[in-house]
Amino acid sequence: MSGGAGAASGYPFNISANGSVIAFTGSYAGEELRTVTELGQSSSPVNTSTCDGQTFPGNDPEVSGDGRFVVFGSMGYVHDRLTGETRQLDFGRTESEGRVMRTGVEDISDDGGEIVFTSGSASLVANDTNSQLDVFVHARDSIPDYMSTPTEFVLADNVWEMLSLPCPMPPDLTVDDVFGDDIPGEYGASWIVYTHDPLVPNAYTDITASGRLEPGQGFWITQISGNVVTLDLPRSINDLHPVTSTACADSHGCYEIELSGNADAEITWNMVGNPFSYGEELQFDELRAQSEGGICADDSGCSLTEAYDKSLIFDVFYNYNSQTQLYDEVSVGDSFSPWQGFWVGALEGVNSTQAGLLLPFAK
Repeated sequence: MSGGAGAASGYPFNISANGSVIAFTGSYAGEELRTVTELGQSSSPVNTSTCDGQTFPGNDPEVSGDGRFVVFGSMGYVHDRLTGETRQLDFGRTESEGRVMRTGVEDISDDGGEIVFTSGSASLVANDTNSQLDVFVHARDSIPDYMSTPTEFVLADNVWEMLSLPCPMPPDLTVDDVFGDDIPGEYGASWIVYTHDPLVPNAYTDITASGRLEPGQGFWITQISGNVVTLDLPRSINDLHPVTSTACADSHGCYEIELSGNADAEITWNMVGNPFSYGEELQFDELRAQSEGGICADDSGCSLTEAYDKSLIFDVFYNYNSQTQLYDEVSVGDSFSPWQGFWVGALEGVNSTQAGLLLPFAK
C-alpha cells in the first residue's frame, strides 16, 4: 500500500512506500497544484496545475508503493508515471447521480493493480438501497506488467560477470551503497567493479567505491567472499522515463544508449546493457538505431540490419557466458535479461555521425 499520508498547512500529501515519490495538492501564486515529485530531484515549487504534464482534477493523493501510480482523490484519475498515461476509473456512477456522489479513493496497492475506494452510489451493486457509503476494491485492467521481473542477480564466488545496472542510481548513492550491503568485505579487497572506455582499446578502469554507474552502461564485477551473494536494488531506485521517439518500436517509448566510435578502428566495441528491471526480456528484434545523419536519421530510424548496411552498428552483439567463460552471439530471435551486459560494435559510420541504440520499454 502507499507509504504515508498527511497534510501540510491543510494541503494533503502522500509518499510512496519506497520513499522515492511524493504527491501533494495545494496552491501556489493563486493556482491550484497537483504535483508529483521524485525526492532528491527538485525542491522548487512547481507553478502548474498538472501532474507530470497531465492536467486533471482531484485531491487527496494516493501513491503506489513503488511510486509508479498516483491517484488524485474523488474523481478517480490514475496517473502512470512510467507511460505518462492518465485515465479515470469507472466508479459506475450514472448521470442522474451526478459525478461526485461522495466517492473517494482510500488506498492503492504496491503495484497499482488494486485501488480501494468508497462510494455512496447505488449503481455499483444490485439492491443497494441503504444510502450509506460502501467500500470497494477496483482491479485495474490492462496494466502493462513493467515490474514482474525480480530485480536480483545471483553472483557466484570468484567468477567474473558482465552486467548492467537495471535502474538509474539515485544521485546520492555510490557503487558501494548499491552493492556494499550485498557483498561481505571491503571494496577493492573482497569485490571490485570495472568499466570500459570504448575509445581506448582494452582500457578497463576501476570505478572505485565512490563511483557511479549509468543506466545502460556495462561493467565487470567479481567477488571473492567465499560464498554466493545476491545483488539487489536499493529501495530508493526510480523507474527510467521513456524517450519519446517515432523511431522507437514501442508506443511507450525507448531508452537511448549513445555509442562511441573510434576513427582509427574498423569497429569500436561499446560495453552496454539492459537498463530495465521489469517486464519481459528485451528482444533483439525490437532494437533500432538512430543517427544524426543518413538513413537512420529519418522519423522512423532504422533496423539493426539497415544500420549494419550503412556501416553504423554491427548486426551481432556479444554477451559473456560466465559458465563457459566464452562469448555468446546475440542476434535475430535472441533476447536480453535484466542485469545482462553485452558488447555492441560501432562501425566506421559512427565516426562521422552520432548514433544511438534505441531500447524499447519491455511490455
